Amino acid sequence: MAVEAKVKNKYIKYFSPILLQETKHQLLGEPFETENGMMQLIKCLRTRHISTINLDEIELSDTLKNRKPTGISKEDAEIYSPLNEYSLGSIIFHEKWNDIGIVNAKEILSSGQQAIVVNFEKNKEKRLVEKLKN
Repeated sequence: MAVEAKVKNKYIKYFSPILLQETKHQLLGEPFETENGMMQLIKCLRTRHISTINLDEIELSDTLKNRKPTGISKEDAEIYSPLNEYSLGSIIFHEKWNDIGIVNAKEILSSGQQAIVVNFEKNKEKRLVEKLKN
């Protein structure tokens, strides 16, 4: 009689668009390759909502997360506008706060609106809307 080894569940902390906060998610199945990169199914342990995440973007955002925008002038940065779209690692300048930041992650809010997570020099980490539809 063969005994199968139990595989431990893998978990990740990820922003839940339903709860609007970071929660624990279970990784489901195996990662799969798409034209946008390696994707993985995840399930929120609180809401049981299942979605896909881009593992390549998560790895990039993890490396950028601790990166501070020091030594960067506002002339090097793009002025933030909620109408624009930004890529990971983009340097932006928020005119109202007079602060420079680096885009660490991209998210989709519960309303379906896109947002960016920016690590600012003075204001720490903030979520800002991107690609706002008129």
